[in-house]
Amino acid sequence: MVVDAAHDFDNAYADLKLALTAGPTFIFVDDCDDENAAKPAIDQFLSQDMNGRIDYTAHISYMGGGLVIKLKM
Repeated sequence: MVVDAAHDFDNAYADLKLALTAGPTFIFVDDCDDENAAKPAIDQFLSQDMNGRIDYTAHISYMGGGLVIKLKM
């Protein structure tokens, strides 16, 4: 599942929650280094919505950054 939301907190957070409804093994989040939108949304999503369902995360370095979230099966 790829999440490339609009550049505001509400859309980024909503799209992360929506991604879970597809039952993915991996979620890739684009622009994860955006301090004004994606990063705070990701931080809230990981701390409040994942409830121990994360196997690991991996940051991908490029302009804007990317984050791979591997969910436990």
